[in-house]
Amino acid sequence: LFSRLVEWVIPLSLLSIFPSIAYTISQGVYEFAFFDVIFLCILLYVGFGKNIENNNRKLLYMAFLYCTALLLLIYVGAAGPGQLFLYTACIQGLLILSSRYAYLWSWLNLAAVFIFAIVLHFQLSPMEAANDFDVVEWLVIATNLIFLSFLSSALIPQIFYGLSVTFRSHQDLQKKLSLKNKEQKVLLVELKEKNMELEQFAYIASHDLQEPLRMIGSFMGLLQKNYQTQLDDKANQYIHFAVDGARRMKAIILDLLEYSRAGKPDHTVEKISFSEVLEEYAELRRDIIAQKDATIIYNNLPEINGYKLPLVQALYNLIDNALKYAKEEVAPKVSIYVIDKDDEWLFSVKDNGIGIEERFFDRIFVMFQRLHNKDEYHGTGIGLAIVKKNIESMNGKIWVESVKGEGSTFHLTVPKLP
Repeated sequence: LFSRLVEWVIPLSLLSIFPSIAYTISQGVYEFAFFDVIFLCILLYVGFGKNIENNNRKLLYMAFLYCTALLLLIYVGAAGPGQLFLYTACIQGLLILSSRYAYLWSWLNLAAVFIFAIVLHFQLSPMEAANDFDVVEWLVIATNLIFLSFLSSALIPQIFYGLSVTFRSHQDLQKKLSLKNKEQKVLLVELKEKNMELEQFAYIASHDLQEPLRMIGSFMGLLQKNYQTQLDDKANQYIHFAVDGARRMKAIILDLLEYSRAGKPDHTVEKISFSEVLEEYAELRRDIIAQKDATIIYNNLPEINGYKLPLVQALYNLIDNALKYAKEEVAPKVSIYVIDKDDEWLFSVKDNGIGIEERFFDRIFVMFQRLHNKDEYHGTGIGLAIVKKNIESMNGKIWVESVKGEGSTFHLTVPKLP
């Protein structure tokens, strides 16, 4: 701040001193010209003198300001710029020096006022213009200067203190935020590495676990085939349980493998025709659709740009669930809607099935959280978790609206892609 102050004061002083020197010489007031030259030399020394410590430079600058103010009072009088210099010196002292000296400048101004009062009383000024006011008039005039000086000494340090506290708090907050960001980046890297390790583990484990399950299923099948007549009903029932357990375990492993792969949409965006997607679904599931006498309704579905595999997988899973959880002796009716929002697509799959209680809305999207006995409805309890992972990987959302016994509507959104 002091450097900037001197950078501005010196050029402005040069602009004002040279005309002043020329004018005083032309008027024959050589004392003023002499003082202007001294003023200029001292100012240049304070600003550019070498081997001067910064604090000493500041003190010299303040002494220079007060001496200049006194000289102006003595030679120009109370009507001149002397008071302005005194107040300027007070403000600059408050700005460039420690707040410990805040009231020093006000007391110096008060001392300068009394010194000039003595000059006036004893008619010590060599200039007639400086003696225009008497002592009382000068003290009345100088009251404003003293008031403003003490007011500035009281307020400006407090303002600067508040600003410095705010600035330091802001710096501390920035450092903390920067540290938190670095920690978060490290944690994100570690999390990605752990996720990759877990996904790799799940992939390897699922493949390794399938082999013994195949062996269990094969040998149990051979045991039942070759020794069925030699085993009683209880033994055949145990074999059936073992084969069914191996089959369900294999289904869980395959779904876990699918879940580990979910959330990684192909980065190639392609145009998807959902009318064609649902035609393909109807062809793939024609047996179950015919068996349940199901109706799948969709009209004028749009073509959109997106990641085809996770979107198709999500829709297939939701329609499969709508067919699976149909009411007994009621033909399933599934309606698919797509709504064009401002910056996203909203997909809705509505059915007339058994419905879901509201307290289970969040639970159904968690792995292995089944709401029904496996004997009632087959499945592993991973399907909706896979759907949720795929949709959220595309920065979308999924939720359900349902009333027990009146069907369910699953909604999912995906952002629009160019």
